[in-house]
Amino acid sequence: MIKTTTALTQTLLTFFQNYIGHSLIGLTILTDARLKKTNNPYGKVLKKTRLLANIGFHYSNSLDNQARRENKNIDFQVQARRWGKRLENSSLVEHKGNHYLECKVEKTFEVNYFLENGAPIEKSAIEAFLPIKKESSTQDELTKKIILRDIKLENILSMRIQGENVLAN
Repeated sequence: MIKTTTALTQTLLTFFQNYIGHSLIGLTILTDARLKKTNNPYGKVLKKTRLLANIGFHYSNSLDNQARRENKNIDFQVQARRWGKRLENSSLVEHKGNHYLECKVEKTFEVNYFLENGAPIEKSAIEAFLPIKKESSTQDELTKKIILRDIKLENILSMRIQGENVLAN
């Protein structure tokens, strides 16, 4: 899998450790599509996603704001993080020596799939092997769900924040 260089990952880590506030961020990421292995003729498939996300947000505030937009009065029981430790005053999560960017996905622009050799493959060809997405039970009463992602820094191919492009590959 293509990953950012160690030096670039360190640059992203430093950037997010020192970033204060909240902002919209454009990301292009490359991850393992995590296809089921049973009867999978494709092997490892990569997923390249281009998205717009929010960093520096508060999950509980996001839930309350969405409930207000939907004219619902909901008392959310926000659960503690299942893995990793959120680094104080940042959007970063540390887990087993790796760093992740916690973000709220606002819009997904494009998702493409590739075989390990780089050849593109249609989603329809691999759909039966894609994992089933689980929704948060905390948001059961919301019509529009809040989508959270923890993105491993080494999976970020490019980033745009506050008008500045940061290209990884």
